[in-house]
Amino acid sequence: MKKAVITILGIQGGFVSNNKVTFSNKDNLAKYYFEGSDEKEYFNTLPLLIDKYQEEYKIIPIFTKESKLFNQEVLSSFYSYMQIDFNNKYLIRDEKNFKDIFSLFNRTIEEFDEVIIDVTHGFRHLPLLMLIDLMIINFKDIDKISKILFAKEIVKHTPKQQGSYEIIDLKDYLDLANISYALSSFNQNYTISNHIKTNNENYNNFIEELSKFSKHILANSLDALIISTNKKKSISSNIINAIDKILSKDDDILKNFEPFLLEVRKHIEIIEGYKNLKYYQRLYNLSRNMLEKGYLLNSITLLSEAIGLYTKEIFKEINDDIKEFIEKFEQKVKQHKNTNKKYHLYSLSNQSKTLYKLGIDFNGNFLKIKNPNNNERIFNNKSAEITVRIKNHILDIKNDENYIKVVNLINDVDILRNNLAHGNSSNRLENVEKEIKDVLDTFEKVIIQG
Repeated sequence: MKKAVITILGIQGGFVSNNKVTFSNKDNLAKYYFEGSDEKEYFNTLPLLIDKYQEEYKIIPIFTKESKLFNQEVLSSFYSYMQIDFNNKYLIRDEKNFKDIFSLFNRTIEEFDEVIIDVTHGFRHLPLLMLIDLMIINFKDIDKISKILFAKEIVKHTPKQQGSYEIIDLKDYLDLANISYALSSFNQNYTISNHIKTNNENYNNFIEELSKFSKHILANSLDALIISTNKKKSISSNIINAIDKILSKDDDILKNFEPFLLEVRKHIEIIEGYKNLKYYQRLYNLSRNMLEKGYLLNSITLLSEAIGLYTKEIFKEINDDIKEFIEKFEQKVKQHKNTNKKYHLYSLSNQSKTLYKLGIDFNGNFLKIKNPNNNERIFNNKSAEITVRIKNHILDIKNDENYIKVVNLINDVDILRNNLAHGNSSNRLENVEKEIKDVLDTFEKVIIQG
């Protein structure tokens, strides 16, 4: 495994003129220490890094012509026992050429499997360019960057006073960049990159819950998002708890994102609140939500299923016998969720919608089970009777204004869904978005407000 300490060299405590190095004060030593370690005197961080890391890491200085000369003289004058290679492949030839400098930083880091970066010295813009590069690299590979070292001033160094510096690690702030990206992406469109990780297990668990939420909501899988059981909390509950845990810790650096976290929490709470609604109302609300996020096919698919589940509720109101029949199928759906292809909520929704729309022209028997066992044959015999009763009810209401509005809405939603599911070849995207908004408004007016 190739490991390196990469440091940007500067000129502190002297100057270079006509290739000649002059020290301001040959006693220009400051005290440096890592957290929990004793102080030691060094001229700058280069000999400190050599002293601490050279046995395990290759020391890679990045330098200008002047800073190379200066630090070679530092080592020669004060640390003659220290030997490192000032390889000109790491030379900054033009300190004003930001593009080349950035490329040099990136190439250097990519040479190694693991790096420690020191950004204490160097001209003002050089550490900034390095930090930008580190943020980009950390999105792809959090294991590449082990530490980001910086000498934090504890006692100011003056001609009359020896300075004291604590070597701190800024790596945690790369975690902030990753989490900021994850939160922004999630808030905008529910997406979470699989590459987003941090070095903090609690943060990773939080990002993992956001990722689970993303996968389920984009798959229109609502129950796992909002329904908690005795065995398992809902994903929404886990996210809310994770945010509360972060915000309760005063020393947590992620608390700096409190407004952002609270915004995510508020949005998740709204979605979790859908559990108190009837199922078709949940799907309608989620359909509106997905339209706002730009997921048009998800939105219209959810609305199509919502209409079907609404018509199922209408059938239940016809009489208790029909209600009991439908609820028996619903119970089977819950019992055999994801284990038995005979029982699906989609089948209930789709058949209810089709029967409601077609009435006496509906073919077959409502909710009939394919390849039935003995108990299911009894259910199928009942389905024939139930289908006739529902058809008779639709005959009675077929001229009602509200029935006609619902049927028209079913047709409009089906046309939109079919267009989107087959490549949307006939409409511009902005037109489709408006049409979905229109059918959502109609659903709200005809069904929700009713």
